[in-house]
Formats: sequence, C-alpha cells, structure tokens
Amino acid sequence: MEALDAEFKELMEEYLADAHDDDEQLMGLHALLEDQLSFPAKGRVVGVEVEVVGVEYGGNPYRGVVAVCDRAGRPYAVSFLDVTFPPHSVAADCQAALRKWSGE
Repeated sequence: MEALDAEFKELMEEYLADAHDDDEQLMGLHALLEDQLSFPAKGRVVGVEVEVVGVEYGGNPYRGVVAVCDRAGRPYAVSFLDVTFPPHSVAADCQAALRKWSGE
C-alpha cells in the first residue's frame, strides 16, 4: 500500500504543480480522475448499486468533484467522496488520495 500511496502522491504532485488555490487544485484533481479511471465503474451510494459514468467539476470548491452515476437508466450527481468503490480498485485508490487532499 505504501508504494501505491507514493505513486498517487507523485501523480497528485504532477497534476497540482501549478495550482494556487482550491479551485485550481480541484480542476487538477478532476483531470487526474478523468485520466486514471475507466468508466463506467461500479460503485454504491447509500448501499444501492450504481454505475459511475463519469466525474465532473463545475467550478464550485464547496461542492468539489462530483460522480455522475446511473441507476436504472436515471442519472444522479453525488459527491465523488460519497460513492463506495470496490476495495483495492483504482477508483477506491483515487478516492483515498482525494480524501487525504481534502483533510478527511
């Protein structure tokens, strides 16, 4: 796990190198997620299985990065941090890195 932490720390440093505030950092983190994750991805929101079809950052640092989810053909947008991903998946690892960045 330490090697993975080091790999994500290096990735985050690369994506956040020129970011000066939370908004710019979230834009960088959004780009990291788009580049590292494969969609659709399986996840759960409040115990219900969903398919994460993408991520968005709409420029609101208070909302943060949003997971665009599909359940039974209906789209939903929830905080990326509110989705439960399978353990040891790339999505779960990216989420752990985002949690560290956010101070959770």
